Amino acid sequence: MNRRPLLAAALAGLAAWLVLQAMAPLVQRAWQITGDEPHYLLAAHSLVSDGDLDLANNYARADYRAFYAGPFLDPHVRVQPDGAQLLSHDVGLAFVLAPAYAWGGRGGVMQFLAALGGLLTAQMCLLGHEVTGRWWAGLLGSLSLALAAPLGLYVFQIYPELVGGLLLTWALRQMLGTPGWISPAPRPPGSQDLSHSRAVVVALALAALPWLSGRYAPLSALLAGLVAWRWLDARRARHGGAAESKPKGRASKPLIPVAVGLSLSLYLLTNFTFYGGPTPSATPAGNAVLTGFSDVSAQQIGRGLAGWWLDQHRGLLIFGPPLILAFIGLPHLWRQRGWGGLALFAPVTVLWLLASAWGGFYSGWEVSAKFLMIGVPPLAGAVAAAFAGIAGRVRRMVFWPLAAGLITLGVGNALVMWLDPFVMLHESPVALWEDAAGLNLRRLFPAAGTRYLEAPPAGASEWSAARGEARYLHQSRAIGELSIGWYRLYAQAQITRAADPAAVALSFDAFSSEAGLTLLHADVRAQDADPATGLVDISLPFYNPYVDRWSYPFYVDVRATGAADVRVSRLLFEPDPGPTYGVAALWSAGIILLVIIFAPGRAPGAAANGQRIRTSG
Repeated sequence: MNRRPLLAAALAGLAAWLVLQAMAPLVQRAWQITGDEPHYLLAAHSLVSDGDLDLANNYARADYRAFYAGPFLDPHVRVQPDGAQLLSHDVGLAFVLAPAYAWGGRGGVMQFLAALGGLLTAQMCLLGHEVTGRWWAGLLGSLSLALAAPLGLYVFQIYPELVGGLLLTWALRQMLGTPGWISPAPRPPGSQDLSHSRAVVVALALAALPWLSGRYAPLSALLAGLVAWRWLDARRARHGGAAESKPKGRASKPLIPVAVGLSLSLYLLTNFTFYGGPTPSATPAGNAVLTGFSDVSAQQIGRGLAGWWLDQHRGLLIFGPPLILAFIGLPHLWRQRGWGGLALFAPVTVLWLLASAWGGFYSGWEVSAKFLMIGVPPLAGAVAAAFAGIAGRVRRMVFWPLAAGLITLGVGNALVMWLDPFVMLHESPVALWEDAAGLNLRRLFPAAGTRYLEAPPAGASEWSAARGEARYLHQSRAIGELSIGWYRLYAQAQITRAADPAAVALSFDAFSSEAGLTLLHADVRAQDADPATGLVDISLPFYNPYVDRWSYPFYVDVRATGAADVRVSRLLFEPDPGPTYGVAALWSAGIILLVIIFAPGRAPGAAANGQRIRTSG
């Protein structure tokens, strides 16, 4: 028995755990938990101290002061008819964290998460070895992602991504039969099927995912559906062919879709009963799931497809440059493992498509592409495939410095953000690179932008001024919705009774308080309008270079000069499609070019034992 893969996995897990364990107290001092994190901890506190999930007394007593520095924590609850206050987030994470919280409070939770990070790294290392047959590729691939941003940052985020990633990676290895990919010879049909005990554990892992986060429910259902489809397909093939002995473990496969189906049914029943929707999450407009799908448009979906990977504030590839190596490894996965290898991209792809359809893209108080994070760990197999598959002296001479540079950027991002959470939440990795290089780089990187509408006061449909009135039609409040990006300001104006058609009738100014510099100035004259109606369609391009929209908001002024009667409609700020998609397309083309350059040759693919190994059926 070759013990090197197990030793490599143990080494990877131990190395990651030691690094994360050393960083845990530093992170605990540097990071003030924000967002939903204190509410998850308070739910764990309630389980430990009260043995229930009613948080009414915990908020009232301010039990959160043990781990939250703010003076007041706004309750994230849904009040029940009997007065109980239930957490308006999925409760699975609170149950997972409760033992660690009972042991050591927030510090115990941090140590526990560091240990989970080590376990996840070991799983990623095993997956990388099973894909490539090279223990060193699995070791390097797992550490390249585990200790780099964004995955390394989510180890210390009190969110379900780390736990979900661990469950998914282990379950995916068992479902695809990756431990059998490195066997010295092809196995008899069905011998790679799940044993009964493993099928039970996989069923429990997939069934648990929705309870960690409702975002994982579609992924859990899809994976369970694939298991059911493969089982039915194999069953039809057996009944249609010659009689053969029933492969061991094949009867266990129905356990997985049955368990997931029951779990999802109970999950939906619980949430509709207590929260009035498919998930506990709620927004001012209603249930978060229904709200996200209420305003779907092609423009939003397009920005989501580009932004979740490439946006310089939230994109996975910007926070985690080593993930570019996963795309380079994609053709090597196909060459070595066929559809089984490509299946490692299935989770992140499904979540990417769902996130893009649900609300498009937004720049929020989160680290990188949170919705996609659970799908990142399986990509360690693709990174390992790139490490093991690059052949040819010249290509290796180009590839390894490139890989070293990408890994250095990813690890550097993690180190800086572990010690300075302000950068992690408020800024972009591009800002770090600008400081290091002394160059202005942000126009070179994609920015998906944000759609925003500035409307007249309630009860009004427009801003207006008569000729002779020289005044501001509108001076906006501090607009905190516009993230970095290329924009166009759209509006419609009507200009009439102008004494001099060449005189300026309207002026538009936009600026950010970060530098106080004008980002947009434009004048509109009567001669620009339609002679018959006086209408003029306004479309003004500008670039907002500031990432930290929370500390340094955006302002817009609209001023009438008094040269004419003027009426102005609401103002729409929309990402400018030309540069927004153009820069993203250039980056996408560059990554595709790297994939082509480092793709394997046309020679027949070879796995660790000299041939492509079929995944389990």
